[in-house]
Amino acid sequence: LADEMTPGNYSSRAFLDHAGSKLTDENSIVYQCHKLGVPMFCPALNDSSAGIGLTVHRHRCVTEGVAGVAIDSIADNYELSQLVVASRKTAAIYIAGGVPKNYINDSVVMSYIFGVQRGHDYAFQLTTAVPLDGGLSGSTLGEAQSWGKINKKAAFAMAWVEPSVSLPMLAAYMFDRFPAPDRPRMQAKWDGTILKSYRRGK
Repeated sequence: LADEMTPGNYSSRAFLDHAGSKLTDENSIVYQCHKLGVPMFCPALNDSSAGIGLTVHRHRCVTEGVAGVAIDSIADNYELSQLVVASRKTAAIYIAGGVPKNYINDSVVMSYIFGVQRGHDYAFQLTTAVPLDGGLSGSTLGEAQSWGKINKKAAFAMAWVEPSVSLPMLAAYMFDRFPAPDRPRMQAKWDGTILKSYRRGK
């Protein structure tokens, strides 16, 4: 995939969007995000089989003395912060924890570079991790609130349940209780790492 891209640094969003443009599998999340214009970030992309493949690509480019493709994780920070700033309100949905949890939280912290300081307005987490060992996955949303990552007036909840069981149940309930088949989706338009527009589409 990287071999056919224009050499340069890409956010994980831009790289995954390009990957989605090459897919046709309707069951693929990457394909659906590309198709619907939903930005998909993967802050730990380097720590994956895709990252291994990109390292092979890098080694080949270095060996051959040609420019290649690299993932720019700071571009991820910059892009996600712009989405936060462009949103009237934000909600954080944490499934388990780890890198994505901290990344979602830091997105509102980093928005101060654009002159915006606010925490998420809504949040919930499904996890089996507990706060006793001091790890991020088990840290409470109350703690995140103390850091300003969640708004002081936010509505939030945390459930200590196994996500692979609880998430499908929760999703089924939400789709049944609050059906919205014609609800317009938010769509983002980018020019490189600059968010040009973020509005409801079809």
